[in-house]
Amino acid sequence: MGCLRVRNQVKLLTVKTTISQHTGGNVLIFADALIFFLDDWCRKASAMLHCLQGSTKCTNKVPASSFSIKCGGKEQVSAGGINFNDDSETLGAASMHASSNFQWAVSNTGSFISNPNGPRYIVQTDSQITGTLESEVYKTARVSPSSLRYYGLGLKNGKYNIELHFAEIQMEDSQSWKGLGKRLFDVYIQGEKVLQDFNIRNEAGSSKRALVKKFEANVTNTIMDIHFFWAGRGTCCIPFQSTYGPLVSAIHVQQAPEGVGSSKRDKKHVGKIVGIAFGSAAGFLIVSSIFYLWWTKETPGHMR
Repeated sequence: MGCLRVRNQVKLLTVKTTISQHTGGNVLIFADALIFFLDDWCRKASAMLHCLQGSTKCTNKVPASSFSIKCGGKEQVSAGGINFNDDSETLGAASMHASSNFQWAVSNTGSFISNPNGPRYIVQTDSQITGTLESEVYKTARVSPSSLRYYGLGLKNGKYNIELHFAEIQMEDSQSWKGLGKRLFDVYIQGEKVLQDFNIRNEAGSSKRALVKKFEANVTNTIMDIHFFWAGRGTCCIPFQSTYGPLVSAIHVQQAPEGVGSSKRDKKHVGKIVGIAFGSAAGFLIVSSIFYLWWTKETPGHMR
């Protein structure tokens, strides 16, 4: 792994510095601390890799049944009582970050082209967001020029309800050329495409207006995979450079109540049984009627 190579280079540099005796103790202490940090980071990165590959458990903690993320923003509690975790970590062109409780992780791939403000993977606005009582949830968002992926880790297996929160806070509703921007991206959940050429502004009805898309998915290996992907469609540079790619404001995932699915299955099962029983009874009645008519016709004692 790359982290191991960096760690070994730092260790080699420390050894050379010690031998040459051209440095003070402070530098050696710093180098030791850096090696310790890299060792810890390598262990976590390796654990994350094995977790996502399914070769090991993602966590030794009790399996979770939900997770909530304030994409691109600080931790906050919604009016509905949902505790959205902090996701304000700075990401690079190819990077991954795991939450402090190792309950979820986020990865980003890609670099924005011709961005005068440098690489930005978080966007924000001071404008009021309409269509919701949770305006603060939508004032920051995580963006990506290519691939943005969120993983729920260490989840109980079963059926889950997923809420994806969006608000277009970069593009404008102007009647001028600034209103011609079009953000299009795809969304995959557990590897299945659930949205194609998704346009937040069109779906919401305007920019800076909240939109919630709801889905259902099954977890079978303790991992929930939510993938936002730019397939190269839409505009790239309206109203300013590098305005494209997936954008998401918040994610809320919760396991569906077991009774809901089971009751539906039970009703379907009972319906099938009733249908079969009714069909059998009707068939028996028809056959009996035909036999009776034949018998009365063929038996002399029953003929008038």
